[in-house]
Amino acid sequence: MTTILLAALLTTASWAGPDHNHGPDCPHSHAQAPVAPPPVVGLVPWAGIPLATLPALGLGEPRLDVHRSAWKAPLPEGGFVKLIVFPDDRQAKTGYSFEKLSASTRSLPPLDWTHSPGRDIEAVGDTEGMIIMRDGNLVLVVRDHSDGAGQLTQTLQAAMVAEAPTEGAIERDLGDRVVHWDSVGRLVN
Repeated sequence: MTTILLAALLTTASWAGPDHNHGPDCPHSHAQAPVAPPPVVGLVPWAGIPLATLPALGLGEPRLDVHRSAWKAPLPEGGFVKLIVFPDDRQAKTGYSFEKLSASTRSLPPLDWTHSPGRDIEAVGDTEGMIIMRDGNLVLVVRDHSDGAGQLTQTLQAAMVAEAPTEGAIERDLGDRVVHWDSVGRLVN
């Protein structure tokens, strides 16, 4: 099923290449309307992890995503940490499912995350090399080559904040547009 969906998405994406103009005779532009993002449902519990704290947490310089509210930072012994901020828990559950599918060619076993009782958390992995976790509206992927994924995930989870600090916003000129992120790496524009 996933393969069929992926093939359909790739085929659809190939129709609208950079040189393709959606003229009135374009067969795949009939009856299409702009699609708004899904509405936010419930409270948004987390803003993210302040980027200024990443060096103290043992992470390298983060690469900010220009398409969504996310960042990825290297680990000194090899591996990476990726954090994706979703508008709400419902959308994060979908994002968590996609991360589980795309992160590994092997099935990751479910983890009983006992470190945060009473919170809406899902996790898979092996606590040593790889963990994928959803805590509310955040999805965290930790791939640690030094086998410390469990401890690092706990540390990163403790660094999550409900409000982004006001200082530390980032702006980058990409040539065709200027991109802004807040202090936790969420896209502002």
